[in-house]
Parts: sequence; C-alpha cells; structure tokens
Amino acid sequence: MHHKNENRCDNRVENLEYVSRSVHYGTRHDGPPRNYLRGEKNPNAILTKEKVIEIRQEFTSGKASRHKLAEKHRVSYYAICDILTGKSWKHL
Repeated sequence: MHHKNENRCDNRVENLEYVSRSVHYGTRHDGPPRNYLRGEKNPNAILTKEKVIEIRQEFTSGKASRHKLAEKHRVSYYAICDILTGKSWKHL
C-alpha cells in the first residue's frame, strides 16, 4: 500500500493506492530509510544506548557471559549475541 503524500498516518482512501514493491520503494529513493526508528526511537526497544554500551563493555572485559548479560538486562540470549556481533545496535 502506497501513501501518495508519504504520510503513513494519513489513511484516507484518496491518499492510498496499490503499487508493486519496486514502484513503492522507487518513489522513496531506494527503499525504506535506514535509520527509521533506530535504537531507542524504536517503540519495541527494551534497551537504551547506555545499556548497550554497558553490555559491550562488560562482555569485552570478561565480567559477564552472554547468558548472565541476558538475565541481567531481561532480554534474550540472542539479543545479546546480536548486540555483540553488531547485527543490532550497529549505529553505536
């Protein structure tokens, strides 16, 4: 679904049109914005910038394992792995 005025909150029928994915993203300059809702701006974010930095420091200094960090910060083991490998929060 494409919003003609690029405002995703404007769901009036006259503002919407069906287009292919390539046409839709072509109107938005090669895809969705890369820093759209990145980090703490994402409403699903559990961690803060400070917590992510703390996680990285604790792991690299050998103070805590991935499992202990996951327990401490109440996130999954895989979320910690993604932070440490740069798959998530890579903008920090």
